[in-house]
Amino acid sequence: MKLNELLSKVESDAGKLLLMYLHKVGTATVDQISEKFGWTKMKTYNIINSLREEDFVAPLEHSSQDRYALKQVTLWNYAQD
Repeated sequence: MKLNELLSKVESDAGKLLLMYLHKVGTATVDQISEKFGWTKMKTYNIINSLREEDFVAPLEHSSQDRYALKQVTLWNYAQD
């Protein structure tokens, strides 16, 4: 799924911001996300859990911290457009 398609399926602006951020950085911890956007950890977990329910993000299993990444995004190939 392309990032634009993914973003169109997310209703909350905060969810969209988080998806774009994870697309840019690859993976991030809850602390990094909270600090980046000025959100409380509780708000960050709520947004992540909502995105997990939709199967858009997933935790990294072998991480010592709560680290998350996008589940699947096809990178746009600008050379084809």
